[in-house]
Amino acid sequence: MSDLPKGWTEVALGEVVVEARPGFASGDDLDQGLFQFRMNNLDREGRFDFSKKRRVTFDPDKTERFLLHPGDVLFNATNSPEMVGKSAFFNGHEEPAVFSNHFLRLRPGPALDGRYLARWLQLLFRRGVFAAGCRKWVNQATYGK
Repeated sequence: MSDLPKGWTEVALGEVVVEARPGFASGDDLDQGLFQFRMNNLDREGRFDFSKKRRVTFDPDKTERFLLHPGDVLFNATNSPEMVGKSAFFNGHEEPAVFSNHFLRLRPGPALDGRYLARWLQLLFRRGVFAAGCRKWVNQATYGK
């Protein structure tokens, strides 16, 4: 017997997330350019911090492929072991934004609300699931393949 509420169905995450895309690396730190979410723009509680904005070269191809849309979820796949897995629901921003290669952008399908996904990932993060399951290097760790 399942512990799920009546009417709920258990499915694999891959069945309800239509895209899981890593961001791109950039050494840019421009005065003008496209805002790129970095690890320091997301705190442990899943809140965005816009006090420091790294700007990268505008590239139409990257902008299309890596643009964040309201409803997306950012999952910090590469960081220190204790910070791997911090996640947040993206509800939009005042300007177009892309994301660094330290994140996976999870784009939920119509059967999954991104707010729920972000909260679930944050719960797993707080419980240490990602820290326990990450691959560790000298000063960095990653979760996933």
